[in-house]
Amino acid sequence: MSEAHLAPQTPRAYAAGNQVNSIVVMYAVLERILKECLDLIDLMKKISLPAGILIQAPSGMGKTLLIDMIRRAIAARQVKSEFDRCLLIRLKSAVDLSKMSGQLLLALGYPTVPRANQATWDQMIEIGMDRVRPEVILVDELQHICQGNGTATAKKVTDSLKVIMDQFNVPLIGVGERDIEKLPMINPQFTGRAAANFVLNPFEYGETWRQLIAGYASQMTLVDPSQLNTGVARLLHTASDGNMRNLKKILVYASMHAADKSDRKITLDELAKAHEHTFGQGEGRANPFIK
Repeated sequence: MSEAHLAPQTPRAYAAGNQVNSIVVMYAVLERILKECLDLIDLMKKISLPAGILIQAPSGMGKTLLIDMIRRAIAARQVKSEFDRCLLIRLKSAVDLSKMSGQLLLALGYPTVPRANQATWDQMIEIGMDRVRPEVILVDELQHICQGNGTATAKKVTDSLKVIMDQFNVPLIGVGERDIEKLPMINPQFTGRAAANFVLNPFEYGETWRQLIAGYASQMTLVDPSQLNTGVARLLHTASDGNMRNLKKILVYASMHAADKSDRKITLDELAKAHEHTFGQGEGRANPFIK
C-alpha cells in the first residue's frame, strides 16, 4: 500500500471514522429476524414449548450485530437483576461436549471451569440455570459444532443443548455460517425445535442496497457524503460484493480521507484510496473507483 493511501492519522479523521463505524442501518430482513427472535423469547415466557431459531449468514453479513441487538433489547426491558438473563456463547473451532459445557458454565457466571467429569459439569449447569433462569441462549459461530469433529460428537453437543432447552423451557437462537446446514442431518430432534430458519445473504444491487447506502449517508455528519447517493452506490456494491462488513470498512476509510479536506467531500478519489486500504493492492481485485 502506498504511503499516500494510508488513512490520515488526525483527530478529525479519527472522529469521522469512528462515527461511520458506529452507524447501524436497519433493513427489512434484519428487522424481521430481530422481531421473530424477540417474539419467540416472549412466547416462551408464556407457554412450555421449547423452540429456537437458526440464522445462517456468511462472515460480514451482520450476525454479531444481530446478537448485540437482541442482547440490548432484552437488557432494556429486563427487571433489574444480578444476572445476565441473556446467555451468550461464542464458539471456537472443533467444539466437543466438554468445550460446550465449559462455555455454558462461564456464561452462567462461574468464574472458572473446574477440572471435573461431565456429570459434575452437568450438575453445575443445572444449578446455574436454576439460579439465572435465562430468557434466551444465544450461540454465535454455531457452525463450529459441525466442524473439526465427527457426527457422533456433534450429536452429543446438540443433544446437550436440546436437553437444556427442554428442561428449562428456554429458547436457543443460533447463528453461524454455511456449515450449520449439516445440523438437520446430524440431529433432526435438535433442529426440529427451530421455529424458523433464516439466511442473511449478501445484498444484490437494487433498491434495498440503495436504501442501505442512503441510511449510512444520512448519519454521516462529519463529512459530505452526498455523492454516495448517486451512481457511486453501484460502484460500492461492486467493491464490497454486497457484504456489509466490506461496505462499512470502505466508508470508514473514505470518511477518514475526506475529513482532512477543506470541503470534506467523499469523492471517487477517497473511495479509491479506501478500497486500497480495505483490500490492498493484490492482483485479481480491480478497484472500481479508479476510472
